[in-house]
Amino acid sequence: MYRYRNQREGKPMKQNNKRKPKKSPAPKKERSPFSNLKEGAFTTQAKRAGMSVKQMTKAVLDNPDKYTTTTVRRAQFAKNFGGKKKKK
Repeated sequence: MYRYRNQREGKPMKQNNKRKPKKSPAPKKERSPFSNLKEGAFTTQAKRAGMSVKQMTKAVLDNPDKYTTTTVRRAQFAKNFGGKKKKK
């Protein structure tokens, strides 16, 4: 009995030793420290304090010990992205 069809026909067997390279896993996306902030929350906080967003941002970043970590993150976000419109 012939083990492979090519042996029966008298042709040399074709060796297929080439392995496909393994795909590397997709790189994990880094989560932004601002990813869990709620839209409009810092503006509401600023209005309650009787300040504009810019004034509140400056006040929070000048004295971060007075405010919660969430408020400090919101202020940093407002400083970085304040005044920029969303693309529709």
